[in-house]
Amino acid sequence: MRISLILFLTLVISLCQITSNASQPFLKINEIHLDLLYLDKYLQIENNDGKAYQEGQNYNLIFNTQINLYKNLVIYLNPELKEAGDLNLLQGYLNLKLSNSQITLGKKSLWWGPGKHGSMLLSNNIEPFLLLKLSNDQPIILPWAGKLLGDINYSWLLTRLEEERVIPYPYLTGLRINFSPSLSFNFSLNRVIIFGGQGRESYSFSDYWKMILASHENETGKLNNNQLAGFDFTLQASNIKFIKSFWPQGEDLIIYGDFVGEDEAGSLPCKWGRLGGISLTALKRRVNLTLEYADNSFKNSRAYFYTHDIYQSGYTYQQRIIGHHMGGDAEDFYLNLNYQLRRCLLELTYDLENKGLSLSNIEKKKQYLVKIGGLKRGNLVFSAKYGYQRIIKDKNNLPSPEETNQLIYLEVKLAFF
Repeated sequence: MRISLILFLTLVISLCQITSNASQPFLKINEIHLDLLYLDKYLQIENNDGKAYQEGQNYNLIFNTQINLYKNLVIYLNPELKEAGDLNLLQGYLNLKLSNSQITLGKKSLWWGPGKHGSMLLSNNIEPFLLLKLSNDQPIILPWAGKLLGDINYSWLLTRLEEERVIPYPYLTGLRINFSPSLSFNFSLNRVIIFGGQGRESYSFSDYWKMILASHENETGKLNNNQLAGFDFTLQASNIKFIKSFWPQGEDLIIYGDFVGEDEAGSLPCKWGRLGGISLTALKRRVNLTLEYADNSFKNSRAYFYTHDIYQSGYTYQQRIIGHHMGGDAEDFYLNLNYQLRRCLLELTYDLENKGLSLSNIEKKKQYLVKIGGLKRGNLVFSAKYGYQRIIKDKNNLPSPEETNQLIYLEVKLAFF
């Protein structure tokens, strides 16, 4: 992998020396990040593109670059150089615009849903997929339903999961359609299917249609796939007439939700996981407060969410949850406060995660984070944060010794304008 990446970058540099674009530079470096981390113990940070950090000191140099091959053809590269000299491609994908369509091919991070700390269906908790993605460039308006549905945006993806699974190399496909009936309200319909894989029967054309209809989902055979589907919404409540009458002028009140069904009954989703949140501003938008709660447990029932009887590796990629980082049979409470000071942004975060709610062994994880960011000096931007984590594992309702971890993080970002 490392050799192929070096060869690829060598090819890119060679192309930079040959080709140029009249309207903009062929190779553009947008940002360079220098990350310095210190940890008491090994840690996989959630919602961080699947990155893991070793105990002690960690140094990473990250580049955010783009290559403008043509007016509508761009390659985005996000290479990372680690302290050991290893070169890793965090993201790298080609983006092609054709009429009102965008075709994306490569390794790209994704996030579906309005959640600030988690997404029930698709998040950046995993290393970015190597995928094919099709989406629209400009919103679509249906003439016969323009006022009812508003602007429409869609995103479809196809990828193949890894070999180290109970069923190696299954496919994952997903579709998200977003509707914006007004400036104050939008909602999306979402669906993901894991199907096929090594050792499973191949599909005919009619099988794909049956898979889309989910008409044979709980039957034995090749059409028993792992499907998850649901919806999410975002409401700008401060624009509603009743609330606007007493809410401070110029301040935001946003309510959002994300709901996903893990199972199917009558060709419709059931056994729902849910996420809800509220975000508000104050003091002329200098203060932002977010409260978010997620839960996918089923009381007095076995752990169910993100599991499947055929695809027994679960709803994972490289052993990390594709959806909400808390995993199945869990709940998560998230509190975040941002305060814009004169020269920097102060951020305080608290997160409580409970796992194994239907079992006698419950794992409780508490995380505290203090961050100061946005300190600017010319083109340089400085950030620093301190995090503390406590994990308590109850065995048969008896607490065991807690585990702790600490994180110290410094970031220097050089932005090119």
